[in-house]
Amino acid sequence: MATESKLRSELVKNLIRAQYIGKDFDTYVLELTNFLKQRFGPSVFNNFNESELGIMFLELVAFAHDTLSFYLDKQASESFLDTANLRNSVVRLTRLIGFKMTGAISASTTLNISQQTPKSFIVSIPAGTQLTSTGGLIFETDKTITFKKIEPITGTWTFTSASTTITGTGAATGTDSNGKLTLNGIQLFGPNGENRTVIKRTSGIDTEFIRIVAAVSSVPGSATLTLESAYPTITPSPHATTAQIGDIGPIAVGVKEGETVEQIFLGTGKPNQTFKLTTTPEGKAPGDKSVQVFVNTQAFTESVFLLFEKSNVFEAQLASVPALIRFGDGVSGNIPAENSEILVRYLATSGLNGNITANSITEFRFPIVVNFQSVGDLSISQSNATTGGAAFFDLGKAKAEAPLVFKSQDRAVTEEDYSALAETFTDPDFGAVFKAKAIYTIPANCHANEVEVFLLTIDQFNRYRAPSVNLISATETFLNTKKEATVQVFVKDGTGGIILVDLSIKVRIRKGASQTAVTAAVDSAVREFLLVLKFGESLRLSDLFDIVESQTDVLFSQISITNPVTPPAPATFSSGDLVVGAKQIVEAQNIVISFL
Repeated sequence: MATESKLRSELVKNLIRAQYIGKDFDTYVLELTNFLKQRFGPSVFNNFNESELGIMFLELVAFAHDTLSFYLDKQASESFLDTANLRNSVVRLTRLIGFKMTGAISASTTLNISQQTPKSFIVSIPAGTQLTSTGGLIFETDKTITFKKIEPITGTWTFTSASTTITGTGAATGTDSNGKLTLNGIQLFGPNGENRTVIKRTSGIDTEFIRIVAAVSSVPGSATLTLESAYPTITPSPHATTAQIGDIGPIAVGVKEGETVEQIFLGTGKPNQTFKLTTTPEGKAPGDKSVQVFVNTQAFTESVFLLFEKSNVFEAQLASVPALIRFGDGVSGNIPAENSEILVRYLATSGLNGNITANSITEFRFPIVVNFQSVGDLSISQSNATTGGAAFFDLGKAKAEAPLVFKSQDRAVTEEDYSALAETFTDPDFGAVFKAKAIYTIPANCHANEVEVFLLTIDQFNRYRAPSVNLISATETFLNTKKEATVQVFVKDGTGGIILVDLSIKVRIRKGASQTAVTAAVDSAVREFLLVLKFGESLRLSDLFDIVESQTDVLFSQISITNPVTPPAPATFSSGDLVVGAKQIVEAQNIVISFL
């Protein structure tokens, strides 16, 4: 019996020696101290003063366990999509379910480039020519544009005083089906001013270029042209002279924000080679779908994920930090041979910061030189803002959208499918969608279901902006590849559903707290929260209170929505909350923060 009692006592002592109630330093110290007392008793060790050498070793063990516990918890949390906080963890976890997080997206727009006078030689501006904006951003052209050289028009041309027309004989050979005039085998301008642009009048000491805007009439042997403006008074009048045609533009060309960067690696000959892109200029990131790879000068093709076939493909993982490219294992993609030269070329972009206003792109980065001559009379016109630029794929958006895209199984059936696929869509030329909302409608003829998809992009100030016509078209084309046969998809600009709100936020802060710091923290937190709201999500005061009062040094707050006084239908106010319709979305206009 004594032996059994002793065993039972020993068992109880072992059971209570550790409580497992925490994994922090103080708890480990407490549990180790209790363990020493229970295990060895006061006869073995009874000096628990902090200055005791044994306590130093005890605290070292506690520190080691605390550190180990922290990293174990951290690694465990990074293994699940809901709890992961590190970008690379989220990239890998979403990749496991077939969702590809994009890298930065280049902003783009269309410019018109003109030259003041035509030249005696062809002026060719190659694709990739760089331009700069007032803020120092770099843009590159997406195609080569050519100004044709000046050429003579044979025959006799009559310039009438102060007239907007000129007539010629002896050189006109008729028009094509588009109304374009051909003179002496040279195609002149058509009704909309395309192709050739100006006519040069030379008489004595007078030389002048005036734009042709239309071919009024043309028959074999004669022609009458309409000019952009009238010639000045000519004496005598009418006046016969020689003439030449030339090209001054404007010529439209697309531009994308960013600058081309190259990096060279050597192949290892091993399966699953990865290479990190580390030469990206500071403040920029590799543009999504802009990566080109050449292995010993042979072009490899980018694949969203490496395919189960032996081919020359690579995968670009641009949402990682740093960005990297990956090659196959000989089954899913070929393996670059040992010591092979791997050239990687990509567009380094500023992403969201590339969304700038109209008339911001002002000049070429370097002089345009043709035939060893500098062409200094080129001008740039940017009538539209740059749009579509986006930063790295947001982690919160990835956590929310990746499961929905996975659930859709790469096809669109429900409104949720359409919304998820549209909201994660990017186009290498026209940018990224920021917010999307799909709504099923039934047309009057009932012949097919219709889905309206509303899109928004965002500017560098986190303000919603209209998507470009090209981005709308590209998104619609993409969704049409995913839809059911009986559905018609119509993608639209979603800015008509934006409800701009003004918020009045009064806060009581802790004594000694900085009003400036609190103001900045509250403003940032509220704007970030509003940016997360989707189409159809109402603005609840309770959510705003939670956001504001969770900020450091804020004790309590008073919040009200002061604008709009009468929200646009179907939105309404209910107990202070702004309840919105399915096609509506809330955006912060002004946030006024004061102190109680």
